Amino acid sequence: MRHHKIFHALALGVIFWLLLAVIPANPVLAAESVWLFPDSGEIGDSITIKGKASPMDAVAIYFSSQPAKVGDRIDKDVTVYNPIREIKRTSFLTGEFEVSFDVPELLEDGDNAPEDVHTGSYYVYVTYYDKNYIEAVGGFTVRGISLTPAEASPGSEVNIGGVGFTKNKYFTITYDGEELELIGGSNKTDANGNLSGTVLIPEGVAGEYAVGVSDRANKKASATFTVIPRLVIDPASGEAKDKVAVTGVGFGGGVTVSITVNGTRLTTAPPTVKTDNHGSFTASFRMPDVVADNYDIEAEDEAGNKGNAQFTVIKMTKVSISPVTCHGSPGYVGMELTISGAGFKGNSFITIADTTSDVLLTTLRSDADGAFQATFRVPELKFGEHIITVSDGASTMPITFVMESQVPPQPVLLSPEAHARADVQAYLDWSDVSDPSGVTYTLQIASPDILMPPLVILEKKGLTDSEYTVTEEEKLLKLTQYERPYVWRVRAIDGASNEGEWSDYHSFYIAPAQAKLLPPPSQSGRPGWLRYLGIGLAAAGVGFLVCWWRQRRPLLSD
Repeated sequence: MRHHKIFHALALGVIFWLLLAVIPANPVLAAESVWLFPDSGEIGDSITIKGKASPMDAVAIYFSSQPAKVGDRIDKDVTVYNPIREIKRTSFLTGEFEVSFDVPELLEDGDNAPEDVHTGSYYVYVTYYDKNYIEAVGGFTVRGISLTPAEASPGSEVNIGGVGFTKNKYFTITYDGEELELIGGSNKTDANGNLSGTVLIPEGVAGEYAVGVSDRANKKASATFTVIPRLVIDPASGEAKDKVAVTGVGFGGGVTVSITVNGTRLTTAPPTVKTDNHGSFTASFRMPDVVADNYDIEAEDEAGNKGNAQFTVIKMTKVSISPVTCHGSPGYVGMELTISGAGFKGNSFITIADTTSDVLLTTLRSDADGAFQATFRVPELKFGEHIITVSDGASTMPITFVMESQVPPQPVLLSPEAHARADVQAYLDWSDVSDPSGVTYTLQIASPDILMPPLVILEKKGLTDSEYTVTEEEKLLKLTQYERPYVWRVRAIDGASNEGEWSDYHSFYIAPAQAKLLPPPSQSGRPGWLRYLGIGLAAAGVGFLVCWWRQRRPLLSD
């Protein structure tokens, strides 16, 4: 019986070795597979790889950042990787294998190596030992978070992105051990286990801070954020000697800060500026008396933490006028006006013009620094607001001048008196009118014809004297009687085109000196034709009443 059992054992052994002999040396595998537990983790985490291949065969395992598929080749399609392990024999019966490895910091093999391992998708490849063809592919996610930017000053917005977390889970963010609220994004991972959110970096001193993310399944990742100083100045541009406010954050805590302009320590700033416990400070200084240019403002603390900003010294173009005019205190023709300017081109041709009236007021040249001062008398400009422009051809600056709008007084007619006799070359005289802008007069003489308004036969404008004599050459005036007198009037117009009221009409007669004239119709100064017109109208009225009375008498007698 014992010999029978031995025989059976030998027979089974022979059959086994015969089976091994007929198995191909490089079988075509259709069921090779590989799994990773867990399928995500951080650099340095231990990962278990389980797989299945041909029984009793040798396999090689690789870890790479490059995606590939079954049938691709290591060193041809995958050119950056790390070999994980070579397994000389898979399971005798099932072909299964298992190996553990730590997620590396660096991929060191392949034509494109080395390469840092970072957050994202990675791959595990399985090949047979003596062949480079990939037979199985497994995926792995290096869990982690990215900070954008990875360094900034307090008060900055930072975006946090993460991969490799549990799907659809809430997560929290910590900064230096303290939880931070999101100011943007979602506080829940997506269907792929990714997350994205925005936080505001709190006040703190310069240095490195740990930022951590943890989901409800306790998957965690961390990154380092670096606080750097930041310097803010207000304003960022102005003139030399302007006052500038300085604010610094992210410096050392409780340390002294020095401020320099283009590397030179300021004498206009406080001797020492000290930060608070959070690395912040405020100060102010006056820019030195420097030329127009860009200047680097730097603040540096005792530990060498630096913050920079730039101040632009600009050459301000400006003009001023003296005296300043307004509607309540206007200017007038002939007044002395001074216009000053600075910040224009040096040694340039300056034009000063009234653009409202299109009048050139004056010209001159600026000095080497672009400054000038022009004094002139205001010409005859129309009443109201005027825009005066100052230009060097490149820069133009406006300024307002207000011309007075007060009308001049009404003249009083003096000679000839009302209804007086005059010669053919009549001499006309009226009262002087005063106005700050100066005045001229307009004289009108009207025909003796019975017309209302009278027909003007002579008009003289721009008279500078308050008198006028009709010239023989004009040959306008003829002999007349008081029944048909000439009439005349005058008004004043000032240099700002303000027109005064006309004077009252006066009448005069042209007759030889020996002529006998009837007395004037009344002391009212009315012309004779008005008297006759009145008499005629009165007679017509009386006649009308007599006729009406006669027609009514028969009716009354009945």
